[in-house]
Amino acid sequence: MDETTVFSIPGKKTKVTLQGIIDIYKRECATHGQKNIKLIVGTDSQRVGKNVFLTTAFTLYRQGKGGRIFYLRRKRDAKRYSVIATRLLKEAEYTINITQAFISLLQNQMDVGENVNDFVTNVRFEVHFDANPDVMHASNQIVHAVSGWANGMGLEYHIKPEAWGASTVADKFAQGKAR
Repeated sequence: MDETTVFSIPGKKTKVTLQGIIDIYKRECATHGQKNIKLIVGTDSQRVGKNVFLTTAFTLYRQGKGGRIFYLRRKRDAKRYSVIATRLLKEAEYTINITQAFISLLQNQMDVGENVNDFVTNVRFEVHFDANPDVMHASNQIVHAVSGWANGMGLEYHIKPEAWGASTVADKFAQGKAR
């Protein structure tokens, strides 16, 4: 995943790169204040026939004001993901990779005159994992792995039921219900 990765925008035919999302984020911060904007990243998947669609949703969220969504939908051979834990860990990997790419790109392109450390430190990121703490659900088997992964990376994370970025937003695009 890099700055040339292209995301779709729901309801629009235009697409945007990760750099474009950063530009939008910086404009939103200038208009509404950085402390009022959260960046939520989550991935969900849906098996359709012989394929699995893995969809990462990137949401710029303003508390009480809604948000802007960008998504990346990937089609993969379902044989690679016949074990549910493998598929769920791939979802977590995509979520963490896009988060890291965003932070890295943001750090690398800040103007010399800007206080890079303050700006990047104040980015309010959350990663949302489609994992359920209830032992009755198959996704329970990865809860400790993804929690440890996010903690080790220093990322704020949520699992179900608070992981709406994965279980609601990304899920909608993974199923092809929204475009």
